[in-house]
Amino acid sequence: MAKRNAMYYAERDFPVFPCFPNSKKSLTLNEHLDATTDWELIDYWWSRCPNANIAIHTQNLVVLDIDVKSGVNGFKTLQKLEKQYGKLPTTRTQKTPSGGQHRIFKTSNLIVPSLVNCPGEGLDIRARDGYILADPSSIDGISYKMNDARIEEAPVWLLNHIYAFKDTEDKYRYP
Repeated sequence: MAKRNAMYYAERDFPVFPCFPNSKKSLTLNEHLDATTDWELIDYWWSRCPNANIAIHTQNLVVLDIDVKSGVNGFKTLQKLEKQYGKLPTTRTQKTPSGGQHRIFKTSNLIVPSLVNCPGEGLDIRARDGYILADPSSIDGISYKMNDARIEEAPVWLLNHIYAFKDTEDKYRYP
């Protein structure tokens, strides 16, 4: 089943790679850099490890990862941001095993970095240099569940927060 799902994603131009069963750790040496849409390689990987979780490289996406764990509730942070900037558009969404969500957006050829606690506490960005596990992958017996809604364009206010956060982060980085 996982192989069929991996091929389904690849057919829709989502590069994939396998992760250990019950884990977010890559089975490939170069993690997201090994992601592919090549059916032969996908067949090879999942034939060797049929229960591998499916990871999608988020290279052409902006995924807002809403966390609910370790005493942090990213939904509350998002609610405050949406009051200030407007609701996020309805887009493809995935429920995570911890009770969080991945809100999946596209961009118009922008280079967007992956960031932690951006645009706020409990909210992370998975983008060019990142990945997410995808339905039907599971952690501790709880599966990711993705809807099939259309993937919408990332809102400008979200992208502005990402770039402002990145500029601040770069300013304090050692050369």
